[in-house]
Amino acid sequence: MVAGSHLTVLDGREAATSPFSFEIEDLVVRYGQKPVLRVPRLTCPQVGVTSLLGPSGCGKSSLLKVVAHLLDPEQTYTGTVRDFGQARQPDAHPEGRTRYAMVWQTPIVFPCSIYDNLIIPLRKRRIPKKEWRGLIESTLEGVGLLQELGRSWDRLNADKISGGQKQRLCIARCLLQDSPAILLDEPASALDPISTERIEEIISRLGRDRPVLLVTHNLGQARRVSANAAVFCVDSLGGYVCEFGPARTCLHDPSTQDGRRFIVREVGA
Repeated sequence: MVAGSHLTVLDGREAATSPFSFEIEDLVVRYGQKPVLRVPRLTCPQVGVTSLLGPSGCGKSSLLKVVAHLLDPEQTYTGTVRDFGQARQPDAHPEGRTRYAMVWQTPIVFPCSIYDNLIIPLRKRRIPKKEWRGLIESTLEGVGLLQELGRSWDRLNADKISGGQKQRLCIARCLLQDSPAILLDEPASALDPISTERIEEIISRLGRDRPVLLVTHNLGQARRVSANAAVFCVDSLGGYVCEFGPARTCLHDPSTQDGRRFIVREVGA
């Protein structure tokens, strides 16, 4: 496995030093009484992109929800989950709140100006108002929107920009949260090739200094942006992780039969 640098401070609290951002062992996720996902072991480094790859219904998004503390009320899990070295309690539902920044498949923007969309995380962080504009402009520049939207960007309605721009706006809002990790659930699946390329460039940059978990159906995308990857499969008992490790091996030369079968199916060989 690939390990990044240690991180010892999280949300103002000291955390146990660990080479991993997330550690998962013997995880079973259930919907009601029915098992929907099994993960024997999975670890994510403190720096880099880890892709979760597999067919629909295999449990990729369920794993992301476990990490984010955002399981549906009908869902429970057993097993061990550690956040930056700290063990958490199973079946804890903190009222739909997560300390991790998330971007969903469908961009979620509020029907107001781009500026008003982006001050939300700054208000929550109690950043002084005089610093807002500078932080927002720097972040918009980082996702390629500042010049693209023009000088009147702050007065533009977020509902009126393109789908690719909305997704980059959502990523900008996540960055302004100053989250220790970023979780992405198929952020480019509904976008055109040019917008997808821009999103992938941003994902690659994000992974240089923090952990990023990326759910995707796209093998090519996973190969382009990932340091590590987990391949999910489905059997009569639900979804399960059949392959995990450095992306250069498990997405090109899998060690398991299920992993090889998935790769062959995806490339059409």
